[in-house]
Amino acid sequence: MRYRSEVPPHLTVLAGLMGCVAFPGAGTAQEISPEAQSSGKDDIVITGQRTAGSAVGAVDPTATLDQSAIQALGATDLKTLLERLKTLTTSASGGDPVYLLNGRRMSSMNELYSLPQEAMEKIEVLPESEAARFGFPATVRVMNFITRKRFRAVTYQQAAGTTTEGGGGTNYVELTAARIDGPRRATLTVSHLRLNPVLQSERAIVPDPDTLYALGGNITGVGGGRIDPRLDALVETPVTIAAVPN
Repeated sequence: MRYRSEVPPHLTVLAGLMGCVAFPGAGTAQEISPEAQSSGKDDIVITGQRTAGSAVGAVDPTATLDQSAIQALGATDLKTLLERLKTLTTSASGGDPVYLLNGRRMSSMNELYSLPQEAMEKIEVLPESEAARFGFPATVRVMNFITRKRFRAVTYQQAAGTTTEGGGGTNYVELTAARIDGPRRATLTVSHLRLNPVLQSERAIVPDPDTLYALGGNITGVGGGRIDPRLDALVETPVTIAAVPN
């Protein structure tokens, strides 16, 4: 005798549904990436480096000029450059600015004037409130000149002039050699100035006979007469004009 066991149809359908529910769950767990499992947030860190020689502190500078802005001013030397920046550097009280070189005070302005303007990388103009940090009164603005890290140049300047009526010509020649190597600086300046005199003979000037002291540095008598009878007796001849004694 044989017996056959049959599974009811509703149980077969139920087992199939359970399998369909179980397998998709396992597949979903495998698709989750490690990035999605991490609940932490990534931090963005920005690292900045301060410009060497900068004097900027907690207060933002009034103005900052880079090399392009300095060259656009068209100044041939630092003295001319300072004049053209006067409206920017004059304080509210009308005072002239004070100067720093690479964030430090200078012993004299010659340290700045001896450098050509081409050696400057940046100029910072700080407000009056920052002057006290460098030992200056808080009523003036601060100009900080930042030089290039590496610089070498030889500059030549020449200026000539004359008077409108001729004579008295001037000629000025200046040669400057500058070198910057990090914190070390060296400058050498050689200059020559020649001023030609203006002589009385080069001008249509008529001496005044009533003037005792002539333009040429001589003493003349009134009306072209003798200067002093005692002087005539001393030299044994009439004297109407004599050089001013030293």
